[in-house]
Amino acid sequence: MKPIVNYKRFLPHKQEENSIVSVTWRQNLTIPQALLDLLQEQSNIWHKTHALDDDKRFLHEQQYQLFDTELAKYNHPEFKLTDSEIAYIIKDALHFYNDKKYRLHAYCIMSNHIHALIQPISNSEGIIPRLQDIVRGLKTFTAKKINELRRESGSVWAKNFYDSIIRDEDHYWNVLNYILNNPVKAGIVEKWQDYKYLYWNSLLLERDNSLNNIDA
Repeated sequence: MKPIVNYKRFLPHKQEENSIVSVTWRQNLTIPQALLDLLQEQSNIWHKTHALDDDKRFLHEQQYQLFDTELAKYNHPEFKLTDSEIAYIIKDALHFYNDKKYRLHAYCIMSNHIHALIQPISNSEGIIPRLQDIVRGLKTFTAKKINELRRESGSVWAKNFYDSIIRDEDHYWNVLNYILNNPVKAGIVEKWQDYKYLYWNSLLLERDNSLNNIDA
């Protein structure tokens, strides 16, 4: 598939035409700076010891495993994303952009982070929005609404996000299973179907046959 963007900030990011992408972003003040520094150091060492065209998938996945494990250990000192009014701000935003900037396959809102499975789609001019612009738009809108609700100001979201292109059908179902079962793994519910702040469009693949556009 044709690359749209391939860049690195704190974590590497990559986007291709017609790709379905797993994306995770977190609330501010939920991971210690020491861990962020460690992840950055790992990335710097990897890039010094590998060629520019080496496959970064292992680094990407290794860093995300550490990132995701640590997320479960820390919550914001003042509020959670699963506070009902805040959660519904986020849900409304995710659904608002569905079929405008992306097809929304699934999401799960946890206390301090969000997992989403989306497929960016072209606009009326045939331009596919960049993933970082999609995430930035969601963060900006929801941060404004959350701050208004709390009568506060300041950063709601951490600056960075993690993303991974879905490689094939097996990868899709593995990622979907992981997203849906996040609250089960956390011990919040026994079945993912009982969790309030979760969504899966089970009809989307049948309607669009989206996985046919994924390179195995």
